[in-house]
Amino acid sequence: MAEFVRAIPCGDCHSMVALPYIEAQAASCTKIAPMHRSPRRVTITVPYALYCELLARSDQQGRSLSNLAAFLLEAAISSP
Repeated sequence: MAEFVRAIPCGDCHSMVALPYIEAQAASCTKIAPMHRSPRRVTITVPYALYCELLARSDQQGRSLSNLAAFLLEAAISSP
């Protein structure tokens, strides 16, 4: 399986550095000033039953499915 590589600018010397795509995404997240960070889109595939549960829960709470998914992911990441 081929490994995807992405070139990102080096913060120190401003030359381009090749990193595996996931590492490049993580590295670029730490280099953005806090006031310039904006939400990013993520696409995931979930089982149909989970989709139905999430859709029903988002409807009960009066929020979008996207907002509920973001809330649940943030809660899962921040809990020990």
